[in-house]
Amino acid sequence: MLNSQILDVAIGLAIMYLFQSILVSGISEALNIFLNTRGRILAKAMHKALSSNNGNDFLYTELYNSPFIRQYTKIRKCPAYIRTQDFTNSIISALYAGQEGTALSMEIIRERIKTFPEGDFRDLLYAKAVIAEDSMDTFRQAIAEWFDNYMLEVSEWYKNRIKLVIASLAFAITVMLNVDSFSIMNELWKNDKLRESTVTLAETAFKDHLSNLENDTVIADSTQLSNMVQSINGQYNMIFAFDFPITWEYAYHKTGAVVPIDKLTIWEKLWWTGKQFSLEKIIGFLITTAAVTMGTPIWFDILKKLLGARNESKETT
Repeated sequence: MLNSQILDVAIGLAIMYLFQSILVSGISEALNIFLNTRGRILAKAMHKALSSNNGNDFLYTELYNSPFIRQYTKIRKCPAYIRTQDFTNSIISALYAGQEGTALSMEIIRERIKTFPEGDFRDLLYAKAVIAEDSMDTFRQAIAEWFDNYMLEVSEWYKNRIKLVIASLAFAITVMLNVDSFSIMNELWKNDKLRESTVTLAETAFKDHLSNLENDTVIADSTQLSNMVQSINGQYNMIFAFDFPITWEYAYHKTGAVVPIDKLTIWEKLWWTGKQFSLEKIIGFLITTAAVTMGTPIWFDILKKLLGARNESKETT
């Protein structure tokens, strides 16, 4: 019985963390699309790599003005993605600018590189041009390999930036909704009806709404964003329908206050809310934030295993 109770509490926490992570990841993706975070980081990385020692932006400007990249800038000023082939063609075009009508050769390219403003990328190009000798294909391949390796580094920058955004959003939403892990755990432990309802919610949500979340969700367009928002709204409506122990209103009603919360002024609400903060509550918020930042796929998998363990436990009893 005790093991079943612990398992049900764990399921309640897992479904809450899963819903929170869906909400946070959805808002994060929407912000990234609206602010074009990926494109801005890519442009900044390209500027850092291609600028000369004295800050000359010649190669960077040539790259983003080339017809190979300009096809993407018609949609966004800073494209979120550059294909390796397009980057290589852009660099070759910049090297061959002004040499139209002349047969393309590595000798011309090496001389052209010498005229570029001094910088790390210019030195890299010249070194690769020397190593390639007279093979244009070898030179192209060397540029492509450098770009692919650099994009791996840029991807890590992007992921780290997104992790910081997700952690910040997770903490803000956790405080706004009063998702205190300690409080939720205590309520689930003491309230048999709430615990049973939460398990039912988890089973229903898992079956009807969460079966497509085994992999990371990436929003590609406004329709997918709208669908995600509707899904999140539906899931939270299910939580609120049976009075899940979150939100500041729930905590206020639990105090048995005579004056309804909607009768309080904004300043009275803020004053009351501020008095609820304690070291334990802050730690509870931090635990929730850490759990939510683990991501949707992890909590989906954990919930799936917990529900499976519960079903096995019921079959053996």
